[in-house]
Amino acid sequence: MTQTNGKTGVITVLELSTFEVLVMCSLLCSNDVFAAISLIKPDKKPKLYSLIFGEGITNDAVSIILFNTIINYSSKSGEKGAFSAVSIFEITVDFVYLGIRSILCGFVFAILASLLLKKVRMFTNKP
Repeated sequence: MTQTNGKTGVITVLELSTFEVLVMCSLLCSNDVFAAISLIKPDKKPKLYSLIFGEGITNDAVSIILFNTIINYSSKSGEKGAFSAVSIFEITVDFVYLGIRSILCGFVFAILASLLLKKVRMFTNKP
């Protein structure tokens, strides 16, 4: 892979470490679906709009979890260039652990919000 200096026009070889490639891939794995959402009218096709919006939210969540997993792995490993077969297992376990923690956190807040809205009538008088 090469890079070109815009001012001088000099072409140099771009060398990325494994860590830098993993971080870049974790940031790019989230696709931006706002262009697709802007083309769909929610009042005409509500199911399609909900599906595309949900897919975008899921992509963003997975991208955030994957990015945090890679950053956690790099801080644990110390050497940013060291990567082995055991690293894949460590990253996978950390990804699943962060995913489960995120889902449980969302579940707890959803239950608390539903209980709050059910018990406190002040919030339900004028929605």
